[in-house]
Amino acid sequence: MSLHPLFSVIRRRPFSFKWMLPATLAGLIVLFWCLGHWLGKAWTQARSHSDAAGGPPVPAGTVSGPALESTAVADAVTAASTAALLESTLLNLRKIPRGRGFLARLAEARLITDLARLSTPQLLALVDALLEEGGTDAEEMAGRLLGPVLLARDPAGVWIWLRDGAGTGGETRLRFLSGTGAVFAAWAARDPAAALEAWDREAMPLVRSGKLDGAGFAAIFRNWGASRPETALEAARQISDPTMRASAAEGLAASLAKMFENEPSSWPPDAAELINRVLAFSGDKASAGLGDLVKGRLRHEEPREVAAWADRLEMSPEQKTILSKAVADQWMKKDPPAAADWYLSRFPEEDSTAKAEALERIIRQWTRVDDNSRIRGNTSAPDPAAASDWLNAQGLGPASQDAMTALARAWGQAREPEAAVAWARALPDETARARAMEAVTEEIRQRFPNDWTRFVQP
Repeated sequence: MSLHPLFSVIRRRPFSFKWMLPATLAGLIVLFWCLGHWLGKAWTQARSHSDAAGGPPVPAGTVSGPALESTAVADAVTAASTAALLESTLLNLRKIPRGRGFLARLAEARLITDLARLSTPQLLALVDALLEEGGTDAEEMAGRLLGPVLLARDPAGVWIWLRDGAGTGGETRLRFLSGTGAVFAAWAARDPAAALEAWDREAMPLVRSGKLDGAGFAAIFRNWGASRPETALEAARQISDPTMRASAAEGLAASLAKMFENEPSSWPPDAAELINRVLAFSGDKASAGLGDLVKGRLRHEEPREVAAWADRLEMSPEQKTILSKAVADQWMKKDPPAAADWYLSRFPEEDSTAKAEALERIIRQWTRVDDNSRIRGNTSAPDPAAASDWLNAQGLGPASQDAMTALARAWGQAREPEAAVAWARALPDETARARAMEAVTEEIRQRFPNDWTRFVQP
């Protein structure tokens, strides 16, 4: 039989796209069914292996398996029950596909969800067993159980576990909790007064003996200040120990930015007064908090508004300098000339040292390329030409030498050696021209070591 008539039929019936969507959906359904079947089979095999070994069944989540409450070990923690639970957990870990692909993350999430149904004592005993077992998989699972599960559920219980292990396994435990800061930060988010009481009564002796770190104290006030700043400030005032008082001040200062994280309608009406009180208490510990404070407001207000608001705060000269830098750095990303004018105006003309530092900082920030912006896809180059026009308008002199060096580096980063040389040679002042040419030449020599001379020849 000839195939020619068959091909004739196919040519007369062209392909229809109306079946593509149903066919695609059907294919996806089959794919996910196969995926679920494969994962279920893996857990069933691990479960049967555990049963054969005499241990308890693996946690809930097996195919058609009963809930964890009916299959896990009893709430009472014993050495035998913990060993059996460790064995089943390690079996399941070995069944997880290698790497960090979709299947591996899905299987790991399923295991963590199942283990999260255990009681806090059971989970802490399992974490101890995993840490003692060692190995990358076991230690990573211990960390994931401690952070997203246990600290979110029962930070007070985690503290007891950490306290009782201090001096024996405390160093290993601390490593997976990022120090006491993670424990007391989670606790303070729920009950800061109880966290502070536990710190004073139980943690401080261990800190003084060198068995635990002191990061938890600042974490308490960082979270307490974010939720109830007035109460936290009053509690901090009662601290007599200078070191602990400074740590509380640092935590309170870091909490300032929390006031402006959300929409302006949620901002406290007396924010400026409260900030003034915290700044007066925190002193030089407020540096990090001031920077974050500005970032929060700049998400919702124009830079000029934020600058005017910042000027109304009651700050020490050091705090004013820190806040001015934070405002200018953020403002520079939106309107460099306006930000540069505002920042330079903060320094008296007769203070040549301060002016020189300000000019150099302005040029560096103006021509800076943010690596994070590049990662996000913003590959815009710095604009040394606009920065050089602004710097020339300020009048070049001894105070602008460091700024010109920074500008020469910016030309090099922009990989525009001809433009850099043209800028330097166009400067009207002979001394400034010589200094700029020296800085540009050095930058070009570093950027183009093989043929740098051709760019600077007369």
